[in-house]
Amino acid sequence: MSAEDDIRQLEDRREAAMLAADIDTLGELLHDAVTYSHSTGGMDTRQVYLDGVGSGTFVYKTLTRDDHTVKVHGNIGLSFFHMVADVQIRGNMHHLDNRMLAVWVHEDGAWKLLAVQSGAIPPQAK
Repeated sequence: MSAEDDIRQLEDRREAAMLAADIDTLGELLHDAVTYSHSTGGMDTRQVYLDGVGSGTFVYKTLTRDDHTVKVHGNIGLSFFHMVADVQIRGNMHHLDNRMLAVWVHEDGAWKLLAVQSGAIPPQAK
């Protein structure tokens, strides 16, 4: 299996873990130094993100991913995709239509998610 295929499978695991609020699996996938940059401009560390999913601050109701491209350069994997999700954030429902970049790093024999950059797609840009 190629590194690109490995990252696609890890993205599938991450998506399922987000929907299930499975912080154990998310914890396995996230690098200790991960930075999660939300489309709102907010940024979370690993612990803040895990706490948010675990406590119900972020509740992923639906999540779909398409237009997925993975590029690997050495020990860095770049995962580009379009994500549509319905997420309850602090009790309020939000519909997200975002372009995403997930950066994976291969260290100590495993791929870990190092960074996520999320950008909202403006309605007129569709």
